[in-house]
Amino acid sequence: MKKEKPTSWLLYKPPLRLSYGTHHSKAMLLVYSSGVRVVVHTANLIYVDWNNKTQGLWMQDFPVKEQNDIGKTSPFEDDLVEYLKALEWSGCNVTLPQIGDVKINAAYFRRFDYSSASVRLVASVPGYHKGAELKKWGHMKLRTILQEECFGNEFQGSPLVYQFSSLGSLDEKWMMELASSMCSGSTWDNQPLGPGSVQIIWPTVEDVRCSIEGYAAGNAIPSPQKNVEKEFLKKYWAHWQANHTGRCRAMPHIKTYARYNGQELAWFLLTSSNLSKAAWGALQKNGSQLMIRSYELGVIFLPSLVLKSGIKFSCTDDYGLQQGNVPGNHRSHLVTLCWQGEKCRESTSTEIVTLPVPYRLPPPPYTSEDVPWSWDRQYRKPDVYGEVWPRSVKLYTNQ
Repeated sequence: MKKEKPTSWLLYKPPLRLSYGTHHSKAMLLVYSSGVRVVVHTANLIYVDWNNKTQGLWMQDFPVKEQNDIGKTSPFEDDLVEYLKALEWSGCNVTLPQIGDVKINAAYFRRFDYSSASVRLVASVPGYHKGAELKKWGHMKLRTILQEECFGNEFQGSPLVYQFSSLGSLDEKWMMELASSMCSGSTWDNQPLGPGSVQIIWPTVEDVRCSIEGYAAGNAIPSPQKNVEKEFLKKYWAHWQANHTGRCRAMPHIKTYARYNGQELAWFLLTSSNLSKAAWGALQKNGSQLMIRSYELGVIFLPSLVLKSGIKFSCTDDYGLQQGNVPGNHRSHLVTLCWQGEKCRESTSTEIVTLPVPYRLPPPPYTSEDVPWSWDRQYRKPDVYGEVWPRSVKLYTNQ
């Protein structure tokens, strides 16, 4: 990379404080004279990720703060800047059009107004987090955000879905720990949502074999037999089925987590985090410490926030800052592409917001004949290209 990178690129490797960790976040911060565009996505910067796979991307533009708003902050701003500080990047000096010479570092991003953010950030950073830091990262951050939210009564005891592209070495105790965070939140009448059944969407061997890449798609679903074929996981397995979006044969590199009831969503998380302790963290010392190995970044869509997307600002379109009329008593209702209800649900104070969930809900469970994909097994039934597995595949080419 150092030899091939453009001369205008700067490479920086964040510190990895614990072994087996990685910088796994995928994001872009695009600075303009009028504001900043924040992009959080799931694709690596390689051709096959953007061309051949199912991925997810969220982005929003934020304006420069007005003079009288300097010093004011928001949860999104605090979360973003704290994550950037955790990377320990000292920054760089650049010359920006219409602005001049500036030093871009974590503090630089305090100059933008994120009060219209339609999501919250959920990040992970490596380390042993305790005290005030315990609830800032990983699944404890997700738990904290959900505990502050109210949801419809229909989500009490409703199911959850975990969907990702790499599976860590898990145990049932940690699955319960993660579920405690995922199941946080309460109804509008202050009743806890409580536990719900969990399904894990994971491609089968047949899904990979018949995909648009054939077995080569399995390179980006890198989980070994010892992780995938644990007996306790069998009750969770569900199919990647995406006929309604035309993505059945585009193997998922997207990572999502959600709580739902039919085609209605309590919340929806798009993230870089796979299902692993390294990504989400594991509680230690009687729950007083959270150990995380990797950097991760995601965004969670919540009914209380998505209506803010009615505030329109673009760094690239010249129409300035515009705000739609969203009454204070309005509630938003998150639904999938397959939802078939009325646009004005229950009353005119309910706004329907459709999220492009790429897979079917509820996902169909595995049958006794389905085999979950693991990349260190041998498969002798030819794929759509007549190949068997393993085979030599150049992942980083545009073939």
